Amino acid sequence: MKDIDVNDLDDLANRGRQARLMIINAGLPDEVIKQIEHSYDAISDRCDSHSCAVAVRSSATAEDLPTASFAGQQSSFLNVVGKHSVCNGEWYL
Repeated sequence: MKDIDVNDLDDLANRGRQARLMIINAGLPDEVIKQIEHSYDAISDRCDSHSCAVAVRSSATAEDLPTASFAGQQSSFLNVVGKHSVCNGEWYL
């Protein structure tokens, strides 16, 4: 990253894509997967379907502060179906 040129938008986009893929390929800790799958099952039970479509959204710890708002700067992916899809990041690719 030392040679980054903040004025080269194509290079910045490519580096960002590479960084996101590294994060996705690293996977989630088993405990996080277990919690996500448990929550997905609970939502699916309420929908009376095991193929319930959900939204996957990244969130900041404090999106709306009294002096600043970061809402909308994160990513949302709609209609993600299946707990394994939620956990493996295939919705991003």
